[in-house]
Amino acid sequence: MNWKNYSLSLLLGFLGGLISYQLFTVAQDKISFFTALVAIATLVVAGITFSNVRATKNAYKGQILLQLSRDYASPNMLHAMKNLRRWKQDHLDTYVEDFLAERESDVGWKYDKFRRTISHHFYQIYLLRESGVIDDSFLGTLVKQGKIGFLLDVIKPLDLAIAHVLAEEQRDEMKIKFLEENYRVFEKIQDAYEKGELVDSASVWDRVVHFLKSLRSKYLSQQEKKAK
Repeated sequence: MNWKNYSLSLLLGFLGGLISYQLFTVAQDKISFFTALVAIATLVVAGITFSNVRATKNAYKGQILLQLSRDYASPNMLHAMKNLRRWKQDHLDTYVEDFLAERESDVGWKYDKFRRTISHHFYQIYLLRESGVIDDSFLGTLVKQGKIGFLLDVIKPLDLAIAHVLAEEQRDEMKIKFLEENYRVFEKIQDAYEKGELVDSASVWDRVVHFLKSLRSKYLSQQEKKAK
């Protein structure tokens, strides 16, 4: 339970105690009866408000998950990832240097657009986490382990290299520091996956499907043996 829920529980507990006391003394005077009614109404309103806030927050998270999942599964995102992965495979250890060398050409503009598409997607997730809209328990659903691997392996070196170039041109080191902080968040997420502290929801589903398929296979095998 977080501090907000804990504070609300204390408030509701206090109101409950107040109601109990007022109902106990209700027969003594009319003012106590009126106070008890006010306390009951306040308790009901507080409970309804809390439920509405939680429902609204969950609905908002659901909308975020749906939109970001659609963005990640879009043809544009898939096209960008395939092309950047191919670029790295074709250029191997010099893929960052070659990327910077081609940056002002038509080919370079095209590939930089791919980079920005993917980088912006993860930047949205970073902002949502840092602003408190989503918490770490939500990341297993939103940020798959494979996404993190691609981001850190392919996109991070390109982002940081371009940030260094821009910092030299504009004499501004803040973008580099900001990017490094951004990527530290995703490195922590990757570390959580490796330690088992965070579970990829897709991996869990795959395991469930595999388990159900194995049960079905065993059942069919047993039925065949009985038939013989």
